[in-house]
Amino acid sequence: MVNRSISFMKLDKLLIWMILLGAALLRAISPDQAEERLIIPDGLEYAVSSVNFVRGMGYVLVINGASYPPRYYPFGYPLCLAPFYFFLGEKLGNGVFCTFSFSMGTLLLLFFLTRKLFGEKVALWATFFLALSPLHIYWSRVIMADVPSCFMALAAVGVLLGKEIKPKRLFGVGMLIGVAAWLKYLNLLFFPICALFLLLRRGKVKEKLSSLISFASGMIVSLIPLLLYNQRTFGSPFRTGFSFWTPEWVRWENIFSTRHAFQSPPLPAHAPLPSLLVFGQFLLGIVFPRDWNPYSFFLTPFIGVGVWKILREAGSQKKRNREFLLFTFLATGFLYIFFSFYYAQNVRYFMPVVPLLLIVAAVGFDHLFSRWPVTLQRSILLLSGAMLIASPFVLWKISGTSSARRSYVDLIRNNTEKNASVITGWDPVSFSHEIQEGTKRRYMPLSKKLEYVHEPFHPDPKRKISFFVAPQELESIEKLIASKHPIYIDERSCQNYSLECALLKEKFSFKEIASRNGVQLYRLEKR
Repeated sequence: MVNRSISFMKLDKLLIWMILLGAALLRAISPDQAEERLIIPDGLEYAVSSVNFVRGMGYVLVINGASYPPRYYPFGYPLCLAPFYFFLGEKLGNGVFCTFSFSMGTLLLLFFLTRKLFGEKVALWATFFLALSPLHIYWSRVIMADVPSCFMALAAVGVLLGKEIKPKRLFGVGMLIGVAAWLKYLNLLFFPICALFLLLRRGKVKEKLSSLISFASGMIVSLIPLLLYNQRTFGSPFRTGFSFWTPEWVRWENIFSTRHAFQSPPLPAHAPLPSLLVFGQFLLGIVFPRDWNPYSFFLTPFIGVGVWKILREAGSQKKRNREFLLFTFLATGFLYIFFSFYYAQNVRYFMPVVPLLLIVAAVGFDHLFSRWPVTLQRSILLLSGAMLIASPFVLWKISGTSSARRSYVDLIRNNTEKNASVITGWDPVSFSHEIQEGTKRRYMPLSKKLEYVHEPFHPDPKRKISFFVAPQELESIEKLIASKHPIYIDERSCQNYSLECALLKEKFSFKEIASRNGVQLYRLEKR
């Protein structure tokens, strides 16, 4: 039988560099854009705590001049951000270069892992699919720990599926999982996944127990710095920022519940639907409004073909490739069940398994591709190249830059006295870091709904934060104005919290002082 498959593997080095270049262009974003896209509170805390660390202040947030530990997050990702702020400057948006580096590292890691397991052609397809993954692109352009977590998970899989699963190798896998927990506590979920994988592999019971001990030992060793940090900061190795900031909320029934699986959970970030349904459709590649799906729906059938291909293959690679498939579906299934009962609904939780599923899809796609007519193969290659070239230009066009954050900072800093009070819809961490720092400006939240303001904060009473929420302190504001103390408010805050602002307008007149990019700054005066 004549092999009708076209040979493009002589260009393998050129092709992988083309894919990486296209992926880099899709993930490229300026620090200004990244700063505008800061996710509050997550991305903001990562960036600000890292800058404070670079300044020698420690891994802390500063609110009203006092230092506090970040609310929920371990120190791993801010430590990764620190070199970028040290060398590139303290502009918060510079942290996105760290995410970008991990993103490109994940693509390279995926290529080498897939090539080791399934060969060069499959590796190229898998890397191409991840390069165009909407989920991976989106989270590669923000200061968040999800893409670095994806890199660490893929690295652990690469070490786990080496030529032989030896105790030293498993110790290394455990250390990688422990270090991944420095980035996000949820990465500890890979401990039960890996443990279950080791138990389900073929082999003697004694060998399985030895494997588990080596794996667990590595993870425990790498967790020691995190446990020591928790002990020193929160008084117990098993306490975190959750128990420090929201002790009344941190209860098992609040975090996990069957109602989250069958009803929309408290924090639905994607669709007002039960998590079982949302995450199930997500894993099938079905797109929701506001969703960043892992891959287009047309790849789902290729995952099925890839499973069939891996299960029926023979040869020296058969065992290792089947083990890869076992791990992929154990990890995907475990995360699906776990997060279906979780209090928050966000598809980024599945980021670590997306590259694994795309490898399976690449296996299935390559199997079918080699059997299609040469004309169709050439058309697909041309279309793939066109997508890789055109996608960055499309993304750049639809993701324009807003200047709201920088405009707000400049508006307040340039047009208010250094001892002024500012009524605002901004959170206190942003305000303290970018406006209050180095001055005696006073932060007055416009609403109790703001991040950090609404938290039921119950730590040491000596360090307790109290906020002067403006609509609840009208008489106090009136006394401050009578004493000639300057008090300001901006139009954007009024737009975001119109009801609260209306209470102030009933009592005070707003005198326009300055304007920047269509945002007005007012000074409060007595009527």
